[in-house]
Amino acid sequence: MNRKYIPKVGDTVKLKAFWMYHEVLKPTEQVTVWTPEAKVLSNEPRAWARLLVEEAHSHGCYVTHINRSATAFGKPWQGWVFNRDIDPPIGWKPVYTMICKDIATAEMVVNAWFQRGICVWQDHNLSMHMGQAFTPADKTQSPGWKYTGNPVEIIPPELCASCFTVQWEESKELAWNEDKNERKKEVAKLRSEGWTCEYHNHGWDRYWTAYRTHMYRETE
Repeated sequence: MNRKYIPKVGDTVKLKAFWMYHEVLKPTEQVTVWTPEAKVLSNEPRAWARLLVEEAHSHGCYVTHINRSATAFGKPWQGWVFNRDIDPPIGWKPVYTMICKDIATAEMVVNAWFQRGICVWQDHNLSMHMGQAFTPADKTQSPGWKYTGNPVEIIPPELCASCFTVQWEESKELAWNEDKNERKKEVAKLRSEGWTCEYHNHGWDRYWTAYRTHMYRETE
């Protein structure tokens, strides 16, 4: 699946690379491309970082510079930009993966949440992992203090099946076997069955944790 990010009118966006701003943004008649003022603007990061979407289409959109410095020498810069050149917001993905704690939760997501649509929230706590959270689309309240602002995206019901991979995890802790060869055999057997085995050593407490992830299918 090759799903692309399509901005909406009113979104604030950025382009993927600095040089793209020189290609798509043209000064108005009050500021020509060759004036010293325009050169100053084009080289100032604050002047090219933020764009406001005025018109949105499936292949591109019409944008306006909204930085104050961009209007210092005339009207805001404006231009047409292809959606392929727009940098998606932090957390946006073509397909999202939801890992549930068990198969019952996975069934609930597929059979209930998919019918309601799903909000995708991005964790903006930079000191942590910056993970994602998901809520039904009719529950627009942030799921926690880390998920600030608006959802990254709201997936409508008709797209949920193609935009989400739903998984659930199975895990277990293995007792420590003092026989090294037996430990190797046990771990090798588990890995052949699709388990991921991790060794933990907390002081004198030594053990293996085994877990495996299942993709949910309605036939399971």
